[in-house]
Amino acid sequence: MKEFFLIFLFSTTTIIAEEFIIKHPTCSTKYVENPTHQPDFKKAIKKVIESRKYKLTVFKKHAKISEGDLYFIINLSRSKSILFKDCIVKVSLKTANSRHMSSRDKVIATKKIKRKFPRVTREGNERCLKALHDAFIHIPNCKSGL
Repeated sequence: MKEFFLIFLFSTTTIIAEEFIIKHPTCSTKYVENPTHQPDFKKAIKKVIESRKYKLTVFKKHAKISEGDLYFIINLSRSKSILFKDCIVKVSLKTANSRHMSSRDKVIATKKIKRKFPRVTREGNERCLKALHDAFIHIPNCKSGL
C-alpha cells in the first residue's frame, strides 16, 4: 500500500511540474526598463527573470521586437497611505504578435500582488521586493527547444 501511495504521489508531482513550464525555441525574453524604478528593484527584476531560466535583454520602450518574442511588462505602484505605503506589483509575460508591443498580444501569465508588510521603512522598498518575488511564483519557467 505504501508503494502504491509513493508511486501515485511521484506521478502527480511530475505532472504538475510539467504543466508549469513554457517551451520556447530560445527562451530569450525582453523587458522594458522603467526609468522611475529604483536601482535595487531593477537588479531584483533581472535576477528573478534569469532565475526562471529566461535569457534577458533590456530595451527601451519603443524598440522593435520580432513576432513570437517573449517580453515582460512589470508595473510598480504604491498606495496613497499616509504613513506606510503598500506596494503593488503587476507582472505580465506576453508573446508579441507583431513588430511592436501591443495590448492585443497574447498573455501567457500575469499576476498582481499587493504587499502591506514588512513595514521596515516608510517608503516600502522591501515590500516592493517581496511583492516582485511573490508575483514571479506564478510565472512559468522556460525550457528552450520545442
